[in-house]
Amino acid sequence: MRLKWPDFNDNGNVLINLDPDAFCLSERDIEVDGAVFTPKDELHVTLIGTKLGSIILEKIKQDKSIDGLLGKAFEDIDWSFEQTGPVHILSRNKGKIFQKSIIMLIEMPGVAEFYERFMSLGLIDTEIPLPPPHVTMYTHNIPLGIGVPGQKMLNILSRKTLTVNELNEYCND
Repeated sequence: MRLKWPDFNDNGNVLINLDPDAFCLSERDIEVDGAVFTPKDELHVTLIGTKLGSIILEKIKQDKSIDGLLGKAFEDIDWSFEQTGPVHILSRNKGKIFQKSIIMLIEMPGVAEFYERFMSLGLIDTEIPLPPPHVTMYTHNIPLGIGVPGQKMLNILSRKTLTVNELNEYCND
């Protein structure tokens, strides 16, 4: 699946929009482990998060050709994916607010390929953690979801895992 370069959004992120119809997503709120989750109205994979985006945007300011290199690299990659799971229920406290997200890990080899190209161009340090390709499906007290920039953060935030089939049972109720 080839895609056009989506470019950086206003928050300095690069998102790969996915068709919600490709996922089993409830049309109404669901209750999981005692919390009520709202289905997302749009689904995406965050390819470049805010922190990394600000670093790269600063480099683009210094060298405008970098933006073209990113676009070409992106458009040369196959962005096909599979819904492999597992599904993670994430949670964190923000002040007095308890936030949760339900995310599904997906197999999307293009993410690793894109980061390898980033590194070969010298745009990012080879020590930068690779974000696990995932889609935020449902949220609780945080409409956009909880960011997961790397495996270490996924391990810290994850409270429970489900299979894709277990999550899909909620959309069929």
